[in-house]
Amino acid sequence: MYNSYEQLHIYARTINAIGDIGDDCIWAFIDGTFKSFCRPGRNQREFYSGYKKAHGQKLQAICSPDGIIGSISGPYSGKVNDFTMVLQSGVEKKLDKVFEGKEILYIYGDPAYKALTYIIGPYLKSGGALSREKEQFNTRLSGVRISIEQAFGKAFMLWQANSFRNGFKAGWMPVGAYLYVVILLTNCHTCFRVVQSQIASK
Repeated sequence: MYNSYEQLHIYARTINAIGDIGDDCIWAFIDGTFKSFCRPGRNQREFYSGYKKAHGQKLQAICSPDGIIGSISGPYSGKVNDFTMVLQSGVEKKLDKVFEGKEILYIYGDPAYKALTYIIGPYLKSGGALSREKEQFNTRLSGVRISIEQAFGKAFMLWQANSFRNGFKAGWMPVGAYLYVVILLTNCHTCFRVVQSQIASK
């Protein structure tokens, strides 16, 4: 989990520089990902996602603008929604310690994350059109927020054996553990590519 307040400010300035949102207030992005697997022999309802129309497990991740997934929690049942995951993960309590007595910086997520201290989402229309500033905020953040979706996509692209449902069988193998390893290896790959780029530029 991120624990350096100074580093979070660096991330916030980076996101503002990329998205031009007008404030250094958002330092990372949060989202969940669903990993499908073969229909289990037991507890089928527990793992079934009506939204995905498949059985599987979910992970919740926080991704900083450098492409590193610095916090991951789960696995959760496939039927659990994003808001429930963030409550069960305890991420808000962890951030209490980081921001104790300090200015709060926010994590940005989709509209599923609501009424939380450290996580905000896009402005929603409630009985009327949004102001021009709020529309611009939503548009610019949606463009920058894609970084977390790209991080998930990269993980499954690099380690393609994890992309196929038929290769995973709950109860026969530790599906959640495989996903953690995939994220770890993807972070290593991201760091290695950054080092290579720095060396090449010298």
